[in-house]
Amino acid sequence: MKPYFRLILMVIAILLDGVAPASAQTGTVVRVYPAFQQVQPGAEFDLTIQVDDVVNLYAYDLTLSFPPDQVEVLSAAYGSFLEEPLMGFIAKDNVNGTLWAVASQQNPAEPKSGSGTLVTVHMRAKTEAHGEAALVLTNVELSTQDGELISCSLQDGRVHIGDYRLFLPLVLR
Repeated sequence: MKPYFRLILMVIAILLDGVAPASAQTGTVVRVYPAFQQVQPGAEFDLTIQVDDVVNLYAYDLTLSFPPDQVEVLSAAYGSFLEEPLMGFIAKDNVNGTLWAVASQQNPAEPKSGSGTLVTVHMRAKTEAHGEAALVLTNVELSTQDGELISCSLQDGRVHIGDYRLFLPLVLR
């Protein structure tokens, strides 16, 4: 019985030797910054859409979705990461809860690498809103000067509107 048990242990050890250790996620990230904010109903707040660790970025096309019954976009502008002048547009739709931003550098601008701000957004929490509002990045495409897509992961944000309820324990003597 012991030789059989040792053989099984050796086979398991050999198989596990080929398994690579887990590693942290790396690569390009597009994210809402800050990832979390707490505001009061009717308050205005700012956020940015950031890109981290990108290589050879020349253009982007992205949509930020939000619950239109809780928050609205007041204004939006291009960030400083790509070189001006940019071709593109920023369109806000507070009825359907979307902000669509498209931008491309123009020749002879060089592609950008690194991290920075793609879009700055000025928003307001609706006066009758309370609870969590998700700020979700969708349809995000980054591309090089040759039009090749740059793969990226997304990190959404959220806004808590109003105060948190605090429940204290009931202590009886």
